[in-house]
Amino acid sequence: MKIAIVHEWLSFKGGSENTVEALCSAFPNADIYTLVYEPDYYTDSIISEKKIHTSIIQKFPYATKKYKNYF
Repeated sequence: MKIAIVHEWLSFKGGSENTVEALCSAFPNADIYTLVYEPDYYTDSIISEKKIHTSIIQKFPYATKKYKNYF
C-alpha cells in the first residue's frame, strides 16, 4: 500500500509541521505533497530526508514568502 502525507505548505516551522514530522516517523516510506517547501527551516528535521512534491506555485517568484497571494 502506498501512503502519502499531504500538508498545505512547509514554509516555516510550527505546530502542524510537528505533526508532519510525527507522521514521517510513523510512515517512513511515505512521500510528502505540499504547495510550497522552504528547505532552510527543515535542515535538522526528518522532513528534509523525505521526497517532497511541490506544486507549480513553488516556481513562482517569492513563492515561499508570498504563496498566499497567489491564490
